[in-house]
Amino acid sequence: MDDHEKTNDQLLAELTTLRQQVAQLEARLEEPSAAPLSHLGDQCPYIPADILDQARMGFFQSTVDGHYLQVNRAMAQILGYESPAALMETITQIDQQLYVNVADRDRFQQQLQEQDVITEFEVQVYRRDGSIIWLSENARAVRDDQGAIAYYEGISTDITSRKTAEFELQRIQGELERIIEERTTALQCSNVQLSAEVAERLQAEAALRDARNQLQAILDAVPGIVSWITSDLRYLGVNRHLASTFDLPVEAFTGQDIGFLESSQEFKSFVRDFFASPDQDAFRQVEAVVKGETRFYLIVAQKYDQNQAAFTVGIDITKRYEAESALRDAEQKYRSIFENAVEGIFQTTLDGHFLSTNPALARIYGYDAPDDLANGLPDISNQLYFDPSRREEFIKQLHRDGAVVRFESQVYRKDGSLIWISENARIVYNEDGSPAYYEGTVEDITDLKRAEEALQRANEELESRVEERTAALRDANHRLRIEITERQRIEMALRTSEAELRALFAAMPDVIAVFDGNGTYRKIISTNSELLYRPHIERSGKTVYEVLPPEQATLFIIHIQRSLNTSKTVNLEYCLPVFSSRQQDEDDTTRSAWFSASVSPLPNNCVLWVARDITERKLAEQRLQQAEEKYRSIFENAAEGIFQTTPDGQCLSANPALVEMYGYGSPAEFMAAVPDISKLYVYPQHRAELIAQLEQCNVVSQFEAEVYRKDGSVIWTSENVRVVRNEAGEALYYEGTVQDITQRKYAEEALRDSEAKEREKSQQLEQALRDLQQTQTQLVQSEKMSSLGQLMAGVAHEINNPVNFIYGNLAYARNYTRDMLRLIQAYQRAYPDPTPDLRQETEDIDLGFLMEDLPKLLGSMRLGAERIREIVRSLRSFSRHDEADLKKVDVHDGLDSTLRILQHRLKADGGKPAIRVVKDYGQLVPIKCFAGQLNQVFMNILSNAIDALRDQELAVGLHRDPTDPDYEHPEHLTSISEIRIRTELSPEGDRVIIHIADNGPGIPPEVQQRIFDPFFTTKEIGKGTGLGLSISHQIVVERHCGQLRCVSNPDDGTEFVIEVPVNPEIPEEWGDRDKSRS
Repeated sequence: MDDHEKTNDQLLAELTTLRQQVAQLEARLEEPSAAPLSHLGDQCPYIPADILDQARMGFFQSTVDGHYLQVNRAMAQILGYESPAALMETITQIDQQLYVNVADRDRFQQQLQEQDVITEFEVQVYRRDGSIIWLSENARAVRDDQGAIAYYEGISTDITSRKTAEFELQRIQGELERIIEERTTALQCSNVQLSAEVAERLQAEAALRDARNQLQAILDAVPGIVSWITSDLRYLGVNRHLASTFDLPVEAFTGQDIGFLESSQEFKSFVRDFFASPDQDAFRQVEAVVKGETRFYLIVAQKYDQNQAAFTVGIDITKRYEAESALRDAEQKYRSIFENAVEGIFQTTLDGHFLSTNPALARIYGYDAPDDLANGLPDISNQLYFDPSRREEFIKQLHRDGAVVRFESQVYRKDGSLIWISENARIVYNEDGSPAYYEGTVEDITDLKRAEEALQRANEELESRVEERTAALRDANHRLRIEITERQRIEMALRTSEAELRALFAAMPDVIAVFDGNGTYRKIISTNSELLYRPHIERSGKTVYEVLPPEQATLFIIHIQRSLNTSKTVNLEYCLPVFSSRQQDEDDTTRSAWFSASVSPLPNNCVLWVARDITERKLAEQRLQQAEEKYRSIFENAAEGIFQTTPDGQCLSANPALVEMYGYGSPAEFMAAVPDISKLYVYPQHRAELIAQLEQCNVVSQFEAEVYRKDGSVIWTSENVRVVRNEAGEALYYEGTVQDITQRKYAEEALRDSEAKEREKSQQLEQALRDLQQTQTQLVQSEKMSSLGQLMAGVAHEINNPVNFIYGNLAYARNYTRDMLRLIQAYQRAYPDPTPDLRQETEDIDLGFLMEDLPKLLGSMRLGAERIREIVRSLRSFSRHDEADLKKVDVHDGLDSTLRILQHRLKADGGKPAIRVVKDYGQLVPIKCFAGQLNQVFMNILSNAIDALRDQELAVGLHRDPTDPDYEHPEHLTSISEIRIRTELSPEGDRVIIHIADNGPGIPPEVQQRIFDPFFTTKEIGKGTGLGLSISHQIVVERHCGQLRCVSNPDDGTEFVIEVPVNPEIPEEWGDRDKSRS
């Protein structure tokens, strides 16, 4: 199984685990989520969208006939849709609407039918805008109980960029092979023409030698790359900096086509366009590949020699380009977070002006855009806050504490409405420590505030109604006591004496009359005619039927007869319309009056009728009854429990809601079963705490406690209680409301548990994502190094053949030349006096110099060919492209090959002294290892050592002027940069130990702890990825079962110790993986 397949299996396993966690979470919820895939039953469980939307890869579920059952937001975004719903509504036939090649869908279904699982299935699909992208799909077939496929599910990844890069790599490789073949052919042709060109070249070199030497000294001092080029796009020469950039001698460029290094087609295009244009100078930024790295140069060109040649100067601007690119990426990243945040985000000046706001803040304040908000509120303190002093308090807290958390205020929106906000802010300081500006977040909490205010108003209204009802009852009782007292006083006066009674009659406002047994008026004793029915009628001698309405007349007769028959006083209440003494028409009735009458028997078959006006009392009773019915309805129908208890815990009253809350059938049952309220509390100290708070504050709000119900179960309650006191301040009773908050408590506890679990799950997902990213990056880096090794091996192979050809023919050329020179010398001895034409020709070609210089020229060519052969051997030894399996190798060969490749960085150049390499090789035995990977470890550690030494030289000022007379004398330096390589065999003889040490600045302890962490680097942006030592540690420890240690002290250099077993026990998966990759 290769790395790709293993990663996909892990992803599928994680997907299955995620499904199990979702199923467990749904089982714990009391209210199950609605499943939109109900037509598939339990075969296709619905995954909540908020979980799927956290995934960054596209997730899908689809039917066999090509309908999507479920997709996540990442899948919709990959295909160009704004939401999963839009994707599922649009794509109804996947094979016809999505796949570019319908046959790919058939292959996809065929493989799933046969294997149930498919990995890395690459296919071209259409996006919503019609563009075509590449997808990599990992899916499985989910089968029903009968074994038939119910649906497919899997993940999709957009690999368009990777596929484009692969196609481009194939094109470049083909182009490279073609160019190498052309260059080989050109080199062969050039060898044929070599003899004819030698004479011309010698003559040109003699004429230009002096001028070139002077020009070369100037060009070598230029810090950029300099070249001069003919109009047919060939190099006339380059400076030393350009040659060293490509690890070539200066002479290797002369006469070559400017594209022979294949480093930059843009540079060649620029020079070609420049010669074709009439301009005398020009400049352009070009991209080039130097030593496998992409570099950016600013090229300036100037024509000369009648526009037949041109100078070019290039300045390396890679660092600036990468810094600008990194800055743009970072700005885009944080701009996206800023623009899409749910909470309002702001930055303001110290005097109250908006510097920047996000769209969420503009929406909170009622504006269409952040610019409208900044323009509409130039002065935050006076225009935004309902109470400007809150802004002052906000700033005061900021400067006192450095930050403000959950600062609540009322502010105006654009339309003038008021809202509540909660602010979190901090101060951003300048480098000198002075405050620069404020920044923070804003949340709209208006709905929360309204809910709190509504709850407070409801409590206050209920308390007010209870107080009003109590006052009304007190007034009614007082009036009733007054009336009873007055009636008793009248009865006592009647029993005292007749005279006193008559005097009393005259003083009383009552209506008094005497009737006989037939209801005839015998006497009217009343001083208040306003209380009589039709006062202008003479009543004496008339019956009640003649004076009163029929209903009232009948009522009078009944009570008169009852009093006479029982010889007792009879009491009754009745209502009559009463008239003013000025009214003559019965239709002018102004009001109805209520009377309380007592009918007492008199001698001679008569009764005494005494009636008192009780209209006011009746009206008061009616009002009281209406009020009592109103508040009784509130009391009986309230959703919250309402109670009254004595201070010692006896329940005075309880409404049905309270009784039901505690599990009882009626208030009477509750009050009988609970003689002491404190017994209901699970923790009696809570009752004592409530009473203590009441005695101190008179009112307690939202007091939470656990109480017992009738069945013994426990619930949570929230109480709002107040004390009712008498005039002396003594507590009469407690009254208040009770609310069952058990569900809320359970919800809060469940929410806390859910938050903890979700937080833990999020941390696990983040760790898994980091591990996946690390694995992916290491895989990419490994593949990149493998590709680089293949390229190096290929280049070495392609160069080796023509070099061997040249090197082999140089021996023949040297013999031929020696024979020709010997022949010429023989001719000179035989014919010391040549003809004038021959003598002139001899002088023209400078035969003496040619005979002296030609052997030297061939010797130089032989040395150059040998140097190229050494480089080729080093490249092949370093890459080890043909050694994917474990092989016995000599560690010293790998070290020497790596040093030869890094030789250009070790030698003196551009004012930098050479780095001395001290090799102390011990007697080693060949070890069994992955040679190419072990060479990569040597390369990473040696490169880091060279970087550290060069940085140290720059820090202590070791860069000197090449024109300094002491430049060539390193003994004048304060210290010489040095790398020491020591190898030895362990005492047991089973491990090879390699020590690579430098005398650089060393590594601080806090950095040593992280040097093997992935992506950790102390280098500047663009100089390192932070993966070199991490991959080296993986190669040595995991792949070779060895050890890699770092020993360093600040200012005392650094030493890396590599221990590799002679015969390591390599895990099988590593060997299988390398075989599959190779």
